[in-house]
Amino acid sequence: MWSRAFRLSSGRRSLTLLVTVVGLLVGPGARAQFMRLGPFDLDANTSIQGIYTTNVDGQRRSESELEREDYYLLWSLGMNLQGPTTPTSDLTLDTAMSVEKHFVRDDLDTSSDPFGNVVLTHDLELGRFDLPTVLTFRRQNARDDDGTTRLFIPGQRRERIVEDTRAVNQGLFWRRDPLTFNAFYGYSETRFQDREFQIGDENNYATGFGATWDVMRWGGERRLNLFYAYSQDKTVLIN
Repeated sequence: MWSRAFRLSSGRRSLTLLVTVVGLLVGPGARAQFMRLGPFDLDANTSIQGIYTTNVDGQRRSESELEREDYYLLWSLGMNLQGPTTPTSDLTLDTAMSVEKHFVRDDLDTSSDPFGNVVLTHDLELGRFDLPTVLTFRRQNARDDDGTTRLFIPGQRRERIVEDTRAVNQGLFWRRDPLTFNAFYGYSETRFQDREFQIGDENNYATGFGATWDVMRWGGERRLNLFYAYSQDKTVLIN
């Protein structure tokens, strides 16, 4: 599928032309089995975009020091692997990656260090217990989340702010009608590659538990229940 897009922004005087080639999946929201690996289903999608822009930084001319006009290729790849690991457990692996090849602004090129994320989810059932586990790694341009507001360096707003995030989340669920109990633990760490932004490095911790008692049911639905929940979050600044 080919697509073309035209965008004009008057706020910062930018003109962007976009041509896209999409492969493996036939359309938005479509899902196609690409390969089967033993008990696992592997789905994949990819796209290539050719982009021309007159304001690659998204900045006003008075704020920009380098060339704003640029043309580049954007290649994206996503994969999903899903299947059982035991009769009572399932594993899902989601990956996404994007690479930008710039022909004018080499400082924005990511062909040697692409952005992307990996999410590994494992759900294990043991009798009345359910143990979901999620592992995550993400590398992104922090500017997408207003990362430039953390630290402003005159003349360097054009640079990418590479941010790595690693996280693990573990849950525990137990149910025996009319009672349900749950607990969770989460840990994540954020690290910036460039020294001038490492003031934003941090670790985050989250713990909690809760319980629910279904006091009354009517027609198979909850009509009255009591619950209690407790959680605690903690952030540690590394630098």
